[in-house]
Amino acid sequence: MAVSLNTNYKFDKRSARADNLLGGSGLLRHRIALTVVVLAACVAAFVAQTNVKAAAAQPAIVHPDGALLSKYCFACHNSKSRAGGLALDAKDVANVGADAETWEKVIRKLQAGAMPPVGRPRPDQQTADAFVEALEAQLDKEAALH
Repeated sequence: MAVSLNTNYKFDKRSARADNLLGGSGLLRHRIALTVVVLAACVAAFVAQTNVKAAAAQPAIVHPDGALLSKYCFACHNSKSRAGGLALDAKDVANVGADAETWEKVIRKLQAGAMPPVGRPRPDQQTADAFVEALEAQLDKEAALH
């Protein structure tokens, strides 16, 4: 049953009782509005925090280091020697997507510990792993674009 006040404010008896229980006219609406605002702020803060954590969890893509190739690979895998039929000095490490098959082979050899061969200078494991991860990230990025 609708009741009209002089303020042209319409309400029913049920909402009037709820307002009175909470301490006065309109207070319920204010409390609900405040609850909604606080809840929205909490959700926004949670989403922002989650996005920051996700961004921090994903390392920036590091480009493969051509210096590593020069130091450990070019002595054998160059345009003149072509050990294993591979001339890495002629490959563009900044654009691994142009010859993905070759770089996938390089990754497999490094992961297996087959390259550089025993008796030749080798990068430490952390450096080799970082190089492999950088190659894989670049290849994945290129594959996603195509």
